[in-house]
Amino acid sequence: MSSHRVAGLPVRAPTRGVPYEEDIHPSDDGMGVSDYNSTFYVNFQDNRVPSKLESRVKELKSMLNYTHQWLDIWAGKNTDDQIREGNLSGGSDIEAQTERNNYRHKVIDVLVGKAAWMMESNTDTKSFGIEIKKENFHFEILKAMLSGIAQPQALLQDIEDALQSIADTIKESKSVKQTQSMYSLNHVIFYDSAADDVTASFRTVWYSIDESMKTVVSNKSSTQEVNVTFEFAARDFTFNEETWRSQKAAVVKFVEDAAAADVNDPLNGGEILPDA
Repeated sequence: MSSHRVAGLPVRAPTRGVPYEEDIHPSDDGMGVSDYNSTFYVNFQDNRVPSKLESRVKELKSMLNYTHQWLDIWAGKNTDDQIREGNLSGGSDIEAQTERNNYRHKVIDVLVGKAAWMMESNTDTKSFGIEIKKENFHFEILKAMLSGIAQPQALLQDIEDALQSIADTIKESKSVKQTQSMYSLNHVIFYDSAADDVTASFRTVWYSIDESMKTVVSNKSSTQEVNVTFEFAARDFTFNEETWRSQKAAVVKFVEDAAAADVNDPLNGGEILPDA
């Protein structure tokens, strides 16, 4: 789903699968510190997890967080490389920011499949329309993003704010000629009741939204409805914890040495239940 402009740009991957390199210190521009945000990392946790597994959950969340930070930093370094080579603009206009964001999405989507400790378990591409009342708009987007793996139980403020920024971006980018993409990497903690254990997985969702608003008038009252064309490519990844343990020290060193301060922190997406 990357835009035509960035589709042909290369992605630099870790050398020979090693997650750490000495020279990987991305700049603020590469990390998108001043760009509008269109990449979201969101934590979701099964609401059935018993309290006795809290330490296990903490361990898995650490694995998820360091992995997304590893991806975020590599996206920043690759963006720096493309700006330096003249393939991406370093400008502050919306068009340039959109192009850099779209490229960062591409880098993350390429590298998430190359980490030795992750395995892709499912891929799904969908395109469909949603016609709903405005107040239900964000929750319906969230349900679509988690379709097939989980049922969101509520829409917390963090994720509400993130999804509102999507609507704001749509309004702001009407003059942008290229396709505007959004990328969400969802950290998912599930409870396996049979094994009495928790598992960790990623769901990546690369999506674009075309929104139109209309006012529906009936019985002298009016409500706003949103027509949305929602296109997304979703990929699910499971973790090999044994491989992660062998890579963890290198990944942690990489994150802490490179650009930990500029990495996007995950949002709190709230509680979930496994999808029926």
